[in-house]
Amino acid sequence: MKVIKNINNNYAIAIDGSGKQLIVSGRGIGFGEVPREITNLSAINQTFYDIDEEYIQIINSIPEEIIDISAQIISYARNRIDNPISSSIVFTLADHINFSINRYRKNMNIKLPILYDVEHLFEKEMEAGLFGINLIKRRLKVLLPKDEAAYIALHILNAEEKKKNVDAENELIVEFTSTVPCSVCFDFMFPNELGKGCDTGVDCMGDCDDDERLKGTFK
Repeated sequence: MKVIKNINNNYAIAIDGSGKQLIVSGRGIGFGEVPREITNLSAINQTFYDIDEEYIQIINSIPEEIIDISAQIISYARNRIDNPISSSIVFTLADHINFSINRYRKNMNIKLPILYDVEHLFEKEMEAGLFGINLIKRRLKVLLPKDEAAYIALHILNAEEKKKNVDAENELIVEFTSTVPCSVCFDFMFPNELGKGCDTGVDCMGDCDDDERLKGTFK
């Protein structure tokens, strides 16, 4: 495996033996001249294929501890969910967690109108979400509400679908309609921290005015 670009001290872009590009993480793996061979593969903690420029921005813009927390949540989910989960969720979920923590610190309590549905329709994903908010509480001393566990569950659900349909047309898996203020759902409806739009795949189908009926589609 060969490193072709350093992202920071602990992340780099590499090429594997099949010529595929990936992001690799490991202590000090992003330090040194490029290109260079990785002779000790045990130095690699994690690998992430299907890389996107957005992931590199996320790595450079949020604390590594949050990325590590996201990776632990996804590892927990993979041990309990039969469906394969796209590895790219580690970065998009980390971006969401960072955004949620910033909201928490600004005393912005965002409610998810479909919390009850997520709890009862996607129990394993919700279990991973609850694990996630407990991990965040333990490591970062931030107490996020139960709604955030459901948001995490929806990210995982979306990553399952992305993995299943990587070579397929967009496929509808969940559709909901709720009457809620747009400010409640802005994490889905509005652009994320990077300004590229919500990474959960939820599209707003209405005007997004307060108290309008919102219709979202998970793809």
